[in-house]
Amino acid sequence: MKKRVVFVVLIIALVLFLGLTLLIYPSTDILTDETILGAHRGNSVDYIENTLPAFESALVKDEYKFIEFDVQYSKDKELVVHHDLSLTRIQHKPNKIKDLTYKQLLDVSDYHIPTYKEVMDLIAGKKPLNIEIKSQGDIDDDLEIADFVVKDLEERGIVKTTLISSISFELINEFNRRYNNLSNYTHYYNFWGKQKRYIDTGLIFYVDESTFTQRISWLGYISEFFRNIGLYDSMHKSWWLSGANHLMIHGANIRHYNNIRPKIPFNSRVVYWTFDDKMYLVLPDKEIWDWEKEANGFEIEEVNPWWYD
Repeated sequence: MKKRVVFVVLIIALVLFLGLTLLIYPSTDILTDETILGAHRGNSVDYIENTLPAFESALVKDEYKFIEFDVQYSKDKELVVHHDLSLTRIQHKPNKIKDLTYKQLLDVSDYHIPTYKEVMDLIAGKKPLNIEIKSQGDIDDDLEIADFVVKDLEERGIVKTTLISSISFELINEFNRRYNNLSNYTHYYNFWGKQKRYIDTGLIFYVDESTFTQRISWLGYISEFFRNIGLYDSMHKSWWLSGANHLMIHGANIRHYNNIRPKIPFNSRVVYWTFDDKMYLVLPDKEIWDWEKEANGFEIEEVNPWWYD
């Protein structure tokens, strides 16, 4: 009986620790006056995320300089705007998006889940966009969505003001091969960003074991030791190999960015988001590259948001 009580207490403590790690973010010095605020899933502070009212509000609020939203397939391959793969978190229903036709989805949902077309007809061309492709685990479907979205962006004339992101390394890597002519390791030899991209991309990192171990110093040292000897792929390596020029991280991982900031190409940017529905675009700090400028005798150009390119 005592063992069971101890076990339950340990589980509760672990859950609390994991939850607080995601909700209470480490202090960071990367936020500056030049940090740019975006509407994460529309204005999800005041409205249900990824809904038409949230996007309408994001358009009229001047503080939001760009708008982010998520797309994925329904069962009948209607491209819908919804973040989670199921209705569990928001509506407390077990239904998965991929298991329902769009009509079934509308029937079961407590509110209107818009299609990609509905959202784009409302916001396209009015503010810069960050479109996240929510991978359902099928790379063929992911690429099909990516090709459709790029074609639509071309027809609307907003390729240059749109950032495509995903948590799927395979998708972003292949996307960059197709649209940015980035074959394996091309970006290593294009360190300073002289090659112009057709469209900007971002690889998303949510959480891994180090998100939690970094909160306890001795666990963090152990975790970092094993990473350094090659037992784990680092965030830095995975992101760089994908060819993405935007590192997309959850606020709980901000320490990772502080650690790898001196190691990433100067022309790269970071976008990070938090559970209080804030999203920030952070441009690189030129000062950390002074040594490289002095060593190579050239000027480092200013890096602008993706919609300025």
